[in-house]
Amino acid sequence: MTRRDYFKYGCGSFDLAIAVGEELQRAASSWHPGKAPLLIHDGIFESEFLAPKPRADTLRRVLVIGNAGEAKGWGDLAEAVSMLESRGIAVPPLDFTGNAAGKSYAPLLEGLRAPHRYLERAEDFRTLATQYDLVINPSRNESFGMAAIEVLAAGVPLLSSRTGVIEKVQRNPEMMFAPRDPQSLANAFGNLLARWNETDFGVAEAQTRIRERFLIGRTAAALDAAYEKLRG
Repeated sequence: MTRRDYFKYGCGSFDLAIAVGEELQRAASSWHPGKAPLLIHDGIFESEFLAPKPRADTLRRVLVIGNAGEAKGWGDLAEAVSMLESRGIAVPPLDFTGNAAGKSYAPLLEGLRAPHRYLERAEDFRTLATQYDLVINPSRNESFGMAAIEVLAAGVPLLSSRTGVIEKVQRNPEMMFAPRDPQSLANAFGNLLARWNETDFGVAEAQTRIRERFLIGRTAAALDAAYEKLRG
C-alpha cells in the first residue's frame, strides 16, 4: 500500500485497521501519526506444508515469482543475471509467473543468454513451485510476503529479497539479498550457483518457524481478540 492509497480508502477513519506485516504497519504509522494499525500477521494452513525437497544434483530449473510490475523486482533480476553472464557464469533456464512484455526491462530479459519463458496463470501455486529446484523472489517490497512463505512451506529452496517477514523464518543469509539491489542479487545467486551442493537451504528450519508464528489459527485468534475488544 502507498500513502496515497492509505488516505484514498480512508484507512485511518475506521475503528479498527489491521496491517499484516511490520513494514506496512511502520509505513502507515508514519503517514498518520497516532493512528497506527494493529499488527496481525497473515497465516497459512498446516495442510499447505510438504516435506523439504531432496537437493537436486544440479540446479536445472528456476522459478521467478511475483508479477511483471516494477515493485516485484523482475527488472532487478534481469540486471543481476546480466551481471553474472558478463562474468562468464552460466545461468539455468528461468520461468516467470507472468508476462513482462512491454515492460521497460523486457529488452534486457530478451538479451540474456539464459533461456526464459513466461508461464500462464497457475491455479495451484504449491504444485507449480514443487516442480522447480529453486524459487527466486526478487520483490522490492512486501507487506507480508505470502508467496515466499508458501514456497518454503512447500519444501522448495527459496532465494529471496529481504522483504516482508522472510527474515523471521529464514536465518541463512546466503539465501537472501537486499531488495532494489541487482548487485546484491547477483552476488547471492552467483554464490548459490557456485556452492549449490554445499549451501544449507534452511527449508526445514524455516518451516518450523512458520509453524511457530504464521499458522492461520494464530491469525484467527488475534482477529477474534481484536473484534472482542471492539465490542467492549
